[in-house]
Amino acid sequence: MKTKLKLVSLGTSGAAVTNLLGGHVSSIVSNPAEMIDLLKIGKIRLLCVFTDQRSPEFPDVPTAKELGYNLVFYSFRGVVMAKNVPDNAVQYWEGIFRKACETDQWKKSLKDLSIQPLFMDRKQFAAYYVEQYNTAKENLGEMNLLKK
Repeated sequence: MKTKLKLVSLGTSGAAVTNLLGGHVSSIVSNPAEMIDLLKIGKIRLLCVFTDQRSPEFPDVPTAKELGYNLVFYSFRGVVMAKNVPDNAVQYWEGIFRKACETDQWKKSLKDLSIQPLFMDRKQFAAYYVEQYNTAKENLGEMNLLKK
């Protein structure tokens, strides 16, 4: 199935939501946290999620893969340190963040924002980042959206 889309860059997610609600665009890609209140009050509907499996928060919403699109993308955040920080300091802070991610308060905060928790150590995150970069580059290339 071929779908033709016109990509419109609106600069910020706030502008994207405003344009969606104003009827200026028919769909947007956004993080759950930015859309959860609008979903709850029925102002918008979720068409798909870009995860490997259906979201526990939205079990009736299919994944992009289920719809025939090989798109899996997780919005992620990472903590970075300067390149010259000693390894023992990096290990220390990695341990602190790992413990923080295991707390009930952290898990509840993520659940409230419909974010699926996933902690990665620095080596896992570095490999994941490279993988996501390469996947995005491939997908954007297939859609002729890369600047040459």
